[in-house]
Amino acid sequence: MVERNDQDYPFIKETIKKRPVNKKAAVQKILMAALCGIIFGACAALTIAATMPAMLKVLGKEAPEQEEVTLSPPAASQTETSAEDAGAAGVTGTVDEMSAEGDGQGAAEPSGQESAGEGEASGTVKAESAAPGNEVEGGVSGETESAADADGMRADLADHLENIYNEIKKIAAEPQKALVRVTGIGDKENLLDHSSLTYGDEEGIIFLKNKDAFYILTRSETLGDSGKFRVDFSTGDSGEGTLCGADERTNLLVIKVGMDELDDETAQTVPAVSLATEADQEQADPVIAIGSPTGDAGTLVYGNITSVLGKYRIPDAEYTILTTDMVGSSSGGGVLLDMDGQMTGIMFTDGEEDGTVVRAVSAAQLRPLLEMLSNGENIRYAGIIGETVTEEKAEELEIPLGIYVDSVEENSPAMAAGIQSGDIIFELDGREVRTMEEYSEVLQDLPVQQRADLSLYRRMPSGEYEEVDLRILVVKS
Repeated sequence: MVERNDQDYPFIKETIKKRPVNKKAAVQKILMAALCGIIFGACAALTIAATMPAMLKVLGKEAPEQEEVTLSPPAASQTETSAEDAGAAGVTGTVDEMSAEGDGQGAAEPSGQESAGEGEASGTVKAESAAPGNEVEGGVSGETESAADADGMRADLADHLENIYNEIKKIAAEPQKALVRVTGIGDKENLLDHSSLTYGDEEGIIFLKNKDAFYILTRSETLGDSGKFRVDFSTGDSGEGTLCGADERTNLLVIKVGMDELDDETAQTVPAVSLATEADQEQADPVIAIGSPTGDAGTLVYGNITSVLGKYRIPDAEYTILTTDMVGSSSGGGVLLDMDGQMTGIMFTDGEEDGTVVRAVSAAQLRPLLEMLSNGENIRYAGIIGETVTEEKAEELEIPLGIYVDSVEENSPAMAAGIQSGDIIFELDGREVRTMEEYSEVLQDLPVQQRADLSLYRRMPSGEYEEVDLRILVVKS
């Protein structure tokens, strides 16, 4: 075997040394970088110098000064300033000066009229002077007259609107005195202050007044449970009221306050609002809302009827809904007045969001119901929810005239009698009924707890309508 000798491999003993710094090359790089910076700087300076005039021309415009906001009336000198501005714009004479110059050369004609010398309309004012080129053109006179006409029109419109609003307030003044506040008083006492517990309070209005008492109409879901009432009048006086009658279908209540409960001023000065006698309201009729239509007491709103096609359907009755363009509140209430100050509608809220329009039920159609409630009569009940079949509907749908039964209330006398949805009632107690108003009127005349004959048309599987005779028990609501 051959022995290895390290001396045979001299490269193993070599060492790595750092490369020496070339100072000359480093100095050259630094000088080159500085030279490039100088060149680039010079180019940038030349570019800026070349573009600076254009930039200053574009960007050097001064921003217009913001005009000071002044809410006070214009100063009397403003007219003079406007005249000076007009003169600076090229008008070299006033109307008086032009008229004076025209005495010798020719009178200046008003704007919009024909010149006597030329027979053509002078849309501009011309005044000739002895000196050539001294012709003055401009609508100074016409503009002055137009501004005066515009100011006059605005003043007339303001006066007209003021007269309208004053008339509205005048119409509503007496009915607003008939507004009252009704609070239900319970029989139990508050343990903390020993005051009587209340069932809430509602707004009401006096719709009838005689020598013995005031009759007050209000609407509430809770006041009917109260045994007695406190009624606060517009004069500041208050008296104890008693319940004459309540209708659970509409939540209407009639409360009576005797004259002996009130002072002489209230008895003599507080009026009653008369009910409209005819349900003849039409679209676009003006109406006034008083009470709390927006949710705030003492509100007065003016508007127009936008629709009379809506229907308020309750068991055994149907009333017209008067929809207006007045914004109301779901917590509001009150009445609608016509331009004679009569109560033409009673507001009914339907639980919608605030901001709903004011809607009311025709007061003329409610007269029979209010009369029954005022006299303490029982409201008859059968449990039929229906609508009138008009001649147009009868012809279009090929169905008989009468009362179309939309639905029958559960466990009602109508259900017990066998009346079904889709039936068309045409006779009750031997009397013809073609509208819901006629049906309700006949029903309320019937004795309570007695049966009455009822005739209707019922559609058979063949598609034909056949007459069906039934007996229905009339009960109190």
